[in-house]
Amino acid sequence: MVCVLVVGALAVAAYFVGVASSGSSAASSGDTAASVPQSDGPLQAAFPRSDPVTSAIAWLRASRELSYRDASPTEWIDRALPVVTGELQRQYQQARTGSVGADWDDFVADHCRTTVEGPAGVIPAEAPRTASVVSVQVTGNLRTSCDVQSAAVPPVESVAATIELTRSSDGLWRVRQRLY
Repeated sequence: MVCVLVVGALAVAAYFVGVASSGSSAASSGDTAASVPQSDGPLQAAFPRSDPVTSAIAWLRASRELSYRDASPTEWIDRALPVVTGELQRQYQQARTGSVGADWDDFVADHCRTTVEGPAGVIPAEAPRTASVVSVQVTGNLRTSCDVQSAAVPPVESVAATIELTRSSDGLWRVRQRLY
């Protein structure tokens, strides 16, 4: 699925929007995001939960967050695998064969990190729901910050998705597919 390939590349691509657009870096706009020191800790893997909204938020973070400490821009796949079903796991594994992108080296050199801030989720009242399947809407703000002050940092991007989760035999909710 083309959508799956795009998810990992979007976070890295968002970082480089500022490179192509003059005056869009945080340093030139007065935003201090470029000078915020990065956490030295690794990004955490997502784990399924007994609450579908909590599992959905874990998926959003795992599928969108990147760090210069990642071995590759597809490391998000390893973080997301525990919270997705087998079919989606297979699709994500196929995404590993894609290009790392021309800008990954700059992302790493500038010690950048993309995180989801203020993640939230809701089960829409109008969404169909059963005891084992539910749709959840998740949102957050994607922020890239870098240790290198001269790095071009894109503006904060609002991200959203509607995903379908299924309750597994262990009682935990996992993402089956992205609907929107």
